[in-house]
Amino acid sequence: MKRLLILFLMTVLSFGIETRNLQLSDLQKESIHITVAGEVEAPGQLELPPHATVEEVLEQIHVRDTADLSGLNPDTVLHDHDILNIPEKKEDQPRISINTASKEELMKLPGIGEAMAETIIAYREEHGLFQKKEDLRYVKGIGLNKYEKLEEFITL
Repeated sequence: MKRLLILFLMTVLSFGIETRNLQLSDLQKESIHITVAGEVEAPGQLELPPHATVEEVLEQIHVRDTADLSGLNPDTVLHDHDILNIPEKKEDQPRISINTASKEELMKLPGIGEAMAETIIAYREEHGLFQKKEDLRYVKGIGLNKYEKLEEFITL
């Protein structure tokens, strides 16, 4: 069977199929483009090196005094065509950290009881800290609707 396969491959190659060596550099992008929106002086597109982080973007842009950076993880790696939205501060609204809050603190969030608070903590202990607020949706029992009700009350 091996001989037959080798014979077949040699026959196919002998018909002059052009082969070209693939270089890893051909597959890698030299830059990524992201869109910055929200509470920034000049919203728009930025060209960055691959694997750029939120922190690198924040070093290049001017955020307004009204910007709320507490929900952003500076170590988050950005991808081509990502949109980084800088939200506005909401006054008189304490936020609870989903990365450090105790069960009692989590239970202060709307719709979070004792069992869900324990589930959030168990998820955090098993998978590590949340990298962005939206990662809370990976916790069993927190769907899009529940997350949307919690979003303005949480931070990392």
